[in-house]
Amino acid sequence: MEALQPKKMQTLHTLSRHVRYLLLVLAFVCWGSEVTHAQTIQEQTIPMPDGIKLAATIVLPSTGKGPWPVLLQRTPYKYQVNTGLSAYGIVVVHQNTRGRYKSEGNDTLFGDDRVDGAATIGWLRKQSWCNGIVHTTGGSALGVTQLMLAEAVPVDGQIITVGTPDLYKHGVFWGGVLRQSLIVEWSNNQAKTNNMTVPHPTLLDFINHPLSNAKIWDSRRINDWSKINTPALHIGGWYDIFSQGTINSYVGYKTKGASTFREQQYLVMGPWTHSIGKQKNGDLTYPENATKLGPITPSQFQNAWYLKYLLKRPSGLLDKLASVNIYVMGDPTNANSPANRWFALQHWPPASKATPYYLHKDNKLSLSQPAQDEAPESYQYDPKDPVPTNGGNNLTILAGPKDQRIIEARKDVLTYTTNTLTQDVAVVGRIQAKLWIATDAKDTDFAVKLTDVYPDGRSMLVLDGIVKLRHRNTTTKEEFITPNTPTEITVDLWSTAIVFEKGHKLRVAITSSNAPRFQPNPNTGAPLSLSYTQTVIAKNTIYHDAMRPSRIILPVVDLSTIENPNPKEPTPEMTQEPNPQEPQPRDASVEPDLTPEESTESPAFETTPEPKESKVEQDPKPELVDSGREVKAPESGCGCQQQSPGTAISLLMLLVLCGVFRRGSRACKSENVEL
Repeated sequence: MEALQPKKMQTLHTLSRHVRYLLLVLAFVCWGSEVTHAQTIQEQTIPMPDGIKLAATIVLPSTGKGPWPVLLQRTPYKYQVNTGLSAYGIVVVHQNTRGRYKSEGNDTLFGDDRVDGAATIGWLRKQSWCNGIVHTTGGSALGVTQLMLAEAVPVDGQIITVGTPDLYKHGVFWGGVLRQSLIVEWSNNQAKTNNMTVPHPTLLDFINHPLSNAKIWDSRRINDWSKINTPALHIGGWYDIFSQGTINSYVGYKTKGASTFREQQYLVMGPWTHSIGKQKNGDLTYPENATKLGPITPSQFQNAWYLKYLLKRPSGLLDKLASVNIYVMGDPTNANSPANRWFALQHWPPASKATPYYLHKDNKLSLSQPAQDEAPESYQYDPKDPVPTNGGNNLTILAGPKDQRIIEARKDVLTYTTNTLTQDVAVVGRIQAKLWIATDAKDTDFAVKLTDVYPDGRSMLVLDGIVKLRHRNTTTKEEFITPNTPTEITVDLWSTAIVFEKGHKLRVAITSSNAPRFQPNPNTGAPLSLSYTQTVIAKNTIYHDAMRPSRIILPVVDLSTIENPNPKEPTPEMTQEPNPQEPQPRDASVEPDLTPEESTESPAFETTPEPKESKVEQDPKPELVDSGREVKAPESGCGCQQQSPGTAISLLMLLVLCGVFRRGSRACKSENVEL
């Protein structure tokens, strides 16, 4: 065979390199075109009525013809731009709240979210790319921002994950006691300072206004439920910081909201802490079904919801779901447990029997009322040595069901325990403790825990609550107690759904502190402060005799009947907060106290010029369907983009071509040596 001439060899090698280079570039182009769905991303500022401009990132679809529906997420946190819904013809808007990141103004910890939220929605509806449909979504602080704006402007739908309609009752205070670990640590994290000892300016405003009727709280709660006019999905956890707030939101929307959407309210309550959808919560790991939202997966629920309320298409899956889906907890180690599964209800709360369990001498707890001669029990509460927190409805410290045995062994904790249960006791609803107490101090707190005692001795926390004596009757004023005078008080433990199983025991633990979950009371009657220089030791007493029966009241249910397809409608009595001064009606519910609201006018809006756009070209628009397909939306907080199978194929092609390129290079070198 005739050898190639050097000039011909050089020409061939050059051509070969060019071909390989073009193939390599083509592979990169094909790979890049698969990375994201079609989108146009805008960085925008949205004007507020007072001239402040809030920063927003707007993700517009680049496929199909607008205008499109809008999914709005208002957040005080740093966010990742999420493009997962752009392919379905949905605009996604991320907006930082006032004073956060690139948004102008001062951060007032939800104080401006009603007005700012309404202004933002008004602005969105005026944009040429919006078809008038605006839906909100988000959890925690993002859930609170949704609830604050709902009273001021109608929206087309909401997914509210772990939020509260009343920041005073469910965020900053509990029974008049400061939720120290939650609000102090969280608000300081929000402050624009690296010095964690410097309080957020608004936190100081909260401390200076400890009464619930102070004007500062009006903008941080829903005042007139009748102005709520939106379908909503309310998602919460039994061990979440806002568990009662989530329930209150559902009941408020359902029973007091505009009649148009009362039947389009959904409540999901799982066995979770603030991390929704987890199997392991505290020290307990529940079955895999705990990762669902009722009978379906989170992605199925989300897809069905967006299909109906964003895209305005029929959703057969959503129409089949019950209004209330609750996870009834039990012993997760018992394979034959009657609990640890989802129950479908049409209303909250289900019918129940208010069942008192009475405190007795010798640390006993039973259904029988105490005898006349039972002596009271006392303990010393020292604010400088408070009972440490171990689990519960927390955020910045350990949360969920934790073993309380070390806590219960302290001298300043009184415990009362039933005999071993001979049958299951199912409890679903709101729980209260009614205690006869006395103290030799001017003021103090009383804290109550309800635990599930396992056969192996573990005392697993179910619920806890606390009350400051000066607020035992109301949080709108201070009423100091007369020292050493027996007085009946009510401690609210919020709500749960659990089965105390056969072979287990119920236990009530009583003390006067739970720190840092709650700020320790100095016992001096001093005004609320972030810290106290003076404290006194209090002698606190619990009575449990025939004339002064202390008890915990449990809403006991029959699990076989709570899923009745036609349960009774909520009555007005079922939608009121517990009144410490009156006997509780059967099925007392969770609706927050309602106070008159000042008239709120919708602010005027102005549109701003469209900014320059950056476009990414790609695939035709897919269809959003009632299926289990995972669609990444802002609700996830992830911001990650999905890669289609084509991406992996293109990447594989790229690697193959790289190999070809390397082999070609070696061949060229070999031939050159021969030359």
